[in-house]
Amino acid sequence: MELAIPPRIVYRPVQDFECMAWVIHDEARGESLKGARAVMDVILARMQQRKQTACEVVKEPSQFSGYRPGVFLKITKEMLTRYAIVSKMSPVAAECEYFHATYVHPVWRIKLKRCKQVGKHIFYQAIKPKSTKEKK
Repeated sequence: MELAIPPRIVYRPVQDFECMAWVIHDEARGESLKGARAVMDVILARMQQRKQTACEVVKEPSQFSGYRPGVFLKITKEMLTRYAIVSKMSPVAAECEYFHATYVHPVWRIKLKRCKQVGKHIFYQAIKPKSTKEKK
């Protein structure tokens, strides 16, 4: 008797491109390539700001809806192909650090500046404190 393989398997990507391919697939499923690139831009912005790898950004608690510790979708050839295409595109939302789907209204969004909407996702950036210049 053969055991059925579940659709979600335990898989820990060890390479950043695998984490990036997985989150683009999971978060931008059904979006255009432009929408997928916008999701990638958010991850890249967080990597730069926080000095973290893509896998560290993806695995931060409560950041990406599809991530569950220790559980990843199997990385497929299609995911890697889409990542390869999207990674060569020009940035779409380079200034953005957060996003959510248009059908949800998270409370955290009110503390952020809306950047743009791409497909069915709204993108945001942190509001930078105004610099105060001292008079001499």
